[in-house]
Amino acid sequence: MRRLPLQSVAEITRGVRINYDHLGDTGTRFLNAKALADDDAPAEYLPESEARWAYDLKPGDIVVAVSFRPAAARVVDEELRGAIVGSDCVVLRALAGGPVTSDWLGLWVRSSYFRDQVEVRASGSGIRRIASRDLAQLQVPVPALSHQDRAHDAVSELDRIHLDLERLADAVSELRKLEIDLAVIDVPGLRSEPRRLPTRTTAAGRRQAR
Repeated sequence: MRRLPLQSVAEITRGVRINYDHLGDTGTRFLNAKALADDDAPAEYLPESEARWAYDLKPGDIVVAVSFRPAAARVVDEELRGAIVGSDCVVLRALAGGPVTSDWLGLWVRSSYFRDQVEVRASGSGIRRIASRDLAQLQVPVPALSHQDRAHDAVSELDRIHLDLERLADAVSELRKLEIDLAVIDVPGLRSEPRRLPTRTTAAGRRQAR
């Protein structure tokens, strides 16, 4: 399979430096390497007065961390449209009419092939980082466009199944908690009665119970 350096198949745009003290709960969404590495991290925003970035982030773009945890990545969706990207990240956008699609780039950054290349090139004893010139030379497999489309469709279907299973697992977990409560707490039949909570028992009460 043909391989090309990343800079031959995608635009690579570096994020911007911001004043982290100005981050808050409202304004324009902000993405940095830490947010990419932790899906559960709370969303952070820049005030509109601070949200200066010439790049127009669009769905299909890919934000990749170049430090903190290099190779952490996220494909931009509608929720992230127009977000600002920090200087510890880059944005990848497939070249219009180029040899790879945005969807294929999205699969590539999720692959061990991508992560292994970044790991080899990243350096630093504390916070690891991959240099821009090294990132630009990462090798991207370039199969036929039909193969790229088929691969994306197959993975998308598995993503949907995975999401459904996660939702089912959450529902089963809640049902399990309810079943434990019903087993431990005396709830008579279908009658609606206040739940009897355990009462605090004194030492004297325990002696009397004996």
